[in-house]
Amino acid sequence: MSQTQIRGSTQIIAGSISVDRLVSGWDSTLLKKDGSVALTANWSAGGFLIGSLGDAVSAQDAVNLRTLQSYVNGIAIKPAVRGVIATNQTLSGLPTSDGITYVANDVVLLTAQTSASQNGPWAVSSGSWTRPTWWAAASSQKPALFYATEGTTYHDTKWTTITDGTITVDTTSVSITQDASGTAYSNGNGLSLTGNTFAVKLGNGVQFDGSNNVAAKGYGTRLVTVDSNGIGITDGSSAQLIVANGSGNAAWASMSGDATISNTGAVAVNHAAGSGFLKYTDLVYGETPSGSVNGSNTSFSLASTPQNSSLELFWNGVLLEPGSGNDYTISGTTITMLFTPATGDKLRAYYTK
Repeated sequence: MSQTQIRGSTQIIAGSISVDRLVSGWDSTLLKKDGSVALTANWSAGGFLIGSLGDAVSAQDAVNLRTLQSYVNGIAIKPAVRGVIATNQTLSGLPTSDGITYVANDVVLLTAQTSASQNGPWAVSSGSWTRPTWWAAASSQKPALFYATEGTTYHDTKWTTITDGTITVDTTSVSITQDASGTAYSNGNGLSLTGNTFAVKLGNGVQFDGSNNVAAKGYGTRLVTVDSNGIGITDGSSAQLIVANGSGNAAWASMSGDATISNTGAVAVNHAAGSGFLKYTDLVYGETPSGSVNGSNTSFSLASTPQNSSLELFWNGVLLEPGSGNDYTISGTTITMLFTPATGDKLRAYYTK
């Protein structure tokens, strides 16, 4: 007869074997998520991606796509500014603009100075303003991208310099404009889009009420009705369910076949052996077959006859194979083993009766 074997992928409890039982010296040869074990040779990703890579800090750090694209496109991403002022400023004192009351050392982005060379970031002060250290006078600037974090109108907006060539700070006239990239929208199902305004598409079943609220609208003689009292379903006969009819509309239908429904809503289901539906009580879990486990007996009995070859018989936790020439055969409720279980062995049966 064939030998029953243990399958490691399914019969060994997950997490029950520690790594040191599988690989000798694993703590110094395998990569660890805390970074305490370094690579000792070049490592190929095999054509797959390495995701969630942080921004490079040191000269030998790997560079992510965001940083690379910024440099390829010739754009330098600058530190965030607190807000944007789009009117000419005197470059002194603590301003209030766009809902922001600035305090000393806040950085503001100016975009509309009469003298265009004064456009760009400034650190405000109660006296004269100064340029931030990262936008120093007489330094050469790449086209730059700024983020504004606050403001009634300009919060969470992006701004870019559009001046061509090298910028010499406080000498070159600088043009700065709001960046609209990444703000394109598309309307999904049920919505219309005009410019930047979304609206609900109206049609059969959907309308606006007198307060501009979206409301359901009654349609024909279908089961769902809408009136001043709300949304309801038309009455059917007792013991009926709503189903889709041949015309694709909803209709009331009476239950038949293996299930019936009473006037109180109780559903009865046929669960006769071999037909209908299963009930929980039809399932047998962990039954111990009757019969002596003594090293000589090979015949055991179940409390009920299993349906449709549903029996799963376990010997000391190992699933046995039924059939002639295998671990056991079954006739009615009688199990005949092809080997002799020893004293202390465990037999457990699971089946549908």
